[in-house]
Amino acid sequence: MKTTEAYDNAQRVDTGREAYSLIDLMIALCILTLIGAIAIPNIRRKLPERRLQGAVSAVVTQLRTARVRARSEARPVLVEVDSANTRLRFMSDRDGNSLYAGDEVSELDLTRFHNVELRSWVTNGVFTARGEFYCSTSALGLALRAGNAAQGFVYVFPGGLIEDSGQALF
Repeated sequence: MKTTEAYDNAQRVDTGREAYSLIDLMIALCILTLIGAIAIPNIRRKLPERRLQGAVSAVVTQLRTARVRARSEARPVLVEVDSANTRLRFMSDRDGNSLYAGDEVSELDLTRFHNVELRSWVTNGVFTARGEFYCSTSALGLALRAGNAAQGFVYVFPGGLIEDSGQALF
């Protein structure tokens, strides 16, 4: 008899933890479901705004990079706006022949930001070797919109100043 008692006691190791009941697990699941039901609509509402902020930031970064490249290479960089395909192209005249075909081309494809629209008053402009910007109007203005979110605007002014704004300047 003593042998089986010792065996039973050896099998029972007290870990100090209690198991959760099915009711405990169901309550936890209900709480998580309620939190998700409250949080998901708020997250979905913010997505277009975040996409817009990302697109504006990418455009500003690429424009500043094009300006720096024009100054560092001492060669013009053409900026081409393709509103129909939501793209910006940056072409560097590396061989100095004033033709941009076949030279270095980089492209910013804004379709990766999902439902971001690009609009512009001007289709192209150029950063000079001194970093100044010229186009057919007083400045290059780009309007970006994502879903029903507020628009974001990016401007490139003749001196080469690049600004982003939450409102239209002109």
